[in-house]
Amino acid sequence: MNYKVLVSFSGLINNFSVSAFVGAIISISDESVAKDLLKAGYIKPADSADDVAEVKTEEVKPKRGRAKKGE
Repeated sequence: MNYKVLVSFSGLINNFSVSAFVGAIISISDESVAKDLLKAGYIKPADSADDVAEVKTEEVKPKRGRAKKGE
């Protein structure tokens, strides 16, 4: 089943390294894993076409560095 990611996460699922970012649509075949992620609020079912089309990208702004004294 397909799920929309609500909270970014990474880790091992059934001995496979997995990572997902907010807004991604992922497929999870293991019901127990999906149930745990649903209960934790990390994912939600992505059954509708609206959810699949709703993947967003966020602009990442670089952090400002500290100015050195005298500059």
